[in-house]
Amino acid sequence: AIVALMAFVAKLAVRAYADSIARWYLPEPGTEALWPSALRLNNISNVPQPPFITTWRIEELSNGSFDHRDSDVWVVAYPKSGTTWTQTIVGALLGSPIPGTGERDQ
Repeated sequence: AIVALMAFVAKLAVRAYADSIARWYLPEPGTEALWPSALRLNNISNVPQPPFITTWRIEELSNGSFDHRDSDVWVVAYPKSGTTWTQTIVGALLGSPIPGTGERDQ
């Protein structure tokens, strides 16, 4: 019983230490630092991210408070692997108009 209690206390100590480190390294929501480059990128946990990725968005996704609907469609792809092309195809399958493909454009 004592060993189990000691293991539990050690686990709590590790979790508290990890939380304190995370608070020290992560900026407050809405105070993202810019990534040092010519591109406008946010520095989220020392990873360059596009401007629409913010710490509060990452927090929302990680703590489960993100409100998604059953009708949501997620398009996930590796960078430089045809993401825009894939999004266009999915949009067409869902009935969205594709710019440049109308009769007036022919």
